[in-house]
Amino acid sequence: QGRRPDLAQMFEMRLWIETQAAAIAAQRRDEDDLQRMQQALQQMHDKRTDFVAAAAADVAFHRAIAEASKNDYFVAFHDFLRSQLASARRTAWENSASPQVGGSADAAREHQALFQAIADGDRQAASACADAHLRASAKRLKLELPATD
Repeated sequence: QGRRPDLAQMFEMRLWIETQAAAIAAQRRDEDDLQRMQQALQQMHDKRTDFVAAAAADVAFHRAIAEASKNDYFVAFHDFLRSQLASARRTAWENSASPQVGGSADAAREHQALFQAIADGDRQAASACADAHLRASAKRLKLELPATD
């Protein structure tokens, strides 16, 4: 319980930063970036029952988005939070693997939608997909994020 406020704050910060990174990635991504994202998505799918490997692939997917922004500060931000992100993602994967939650399938759809928006070069859709994914991920961890309106 002591880490819960920190996790909520981390997700709030991710919401602010990663929605912008996704929007910029949609404009600046190249084929190598898309390939890295696809490889990470495939790893998440292939390793969905191996929580450590799935969480690592999830981190790699979000890092590939940061790299696609072509802004070193987005990448540095992602790397700064890497260990906290991996831990939170592992918890989310473990939580979502329980049959009553069905979250890993939801997360896979969220990641695919985010990838597609970036691949399509749709800045607004990429931002909206990142927002929806982060809010859903937080909810799977029983965290509520503030509205951004």
